[in-house]
Amino acid sequence: MVTTAHSETMTADKALAVYGKSFHWARRFLGQHMGMKAAQLYQFCRVLDDMADGDIQHGPKRLGHIRKDLLTAGTASDPLLTHFQPFLTKQKFPTKVIVALIDGLLSDQKPVRIKSDAELLSYAYHVAGTVGILMCNVLDCDDEQALGHAIDLGIAMQLTNIARDVLEDAEMGRRYLPASWVGDLAPEQIVVLAKTPNDDAAVTSHQRRFAPSDLGRCLLQKRHRRVILFAIAGAYIDCRCRACLSANWRPACTAKLSLAWRPPKHQHQHQNKMQLTRFWHIASSVSKSRTA
Repeated sequence: MVTTAHSETMTADKALAVYGKSFHWARRFLGQHMGMKAAQLYQFCRVLDDMADGDIQHGPKRLGHIRKDLLTAGTASDPLLTHFQPFLTKQKFPTKVIVALIDGLLSDQKPVRIKSDAELLSYAYHVAGTVGILMCNVLDCDDEQALGHAIDLGIAMQLTNIARDVLEDAEMGRRYLPASWVGDLAPEQIVVLAKTPNDDAAVTSHQRRFAPSDLGRCLLQKRHRRVILFAIAGAYIDCRCRACLSANWRPACTAKLSLAWRPPKHQHQHQNKMQLTRFWHIASSVSKSRTA
């Protein structure tokens, strides 16, 4: 028998109110019908994330079953998928995008030692850029260009989380800061370094990635633009407030996250350009499959 967690047993609106306060406030501008769809998507992704983090009993195993059921289009064997299947089908969410999200979450089950900018962006796409694509379905936005910007925004928000949670992630044995920046620095070493204040460090991971993603807001309906703007503002305030409260552990290397989205001027420039181009190719292929 599968034991459900708190986030899984809540209503969609309650889950959004408890775990995504800024999003819950912003959803008011979507109207009741579309706002509820956004809340349902948030809860679905939240429960998947809780499974990956071990907050739900047998979480990783259940994620594997959900992934298999999605790929085989068979009868849902997990209660979460059984509950959300009608919603996923009605919204026509691309299966490969949900599977990519699950793959990103499952990757956290192994020791995390990000090696390069390209690997960091790939991880951020899988766990957050994918959610941007799914949100386009909720907002009834079919513009192919908007999908690329939605991916940008998802990646931006994930980089914000990474900058905010450097110490928390390190305490769980995870290092998302690329080795190309910090060498072979182990999570345990980050915990030790966190005890030394560094007033010059700045947690500004989101700013450069938010810039290109912001261009995509013009492709949404006017009322929906405000929702995205308020969500961005909420993420920014949360990151800055936590950074101020945690100034005694900010490693100087977190400032480099502000440059992670763009190809740096060194030998890996071509590789990173190819990585970003691949994300836009994903957006294009998803758009074509939705209109087919």
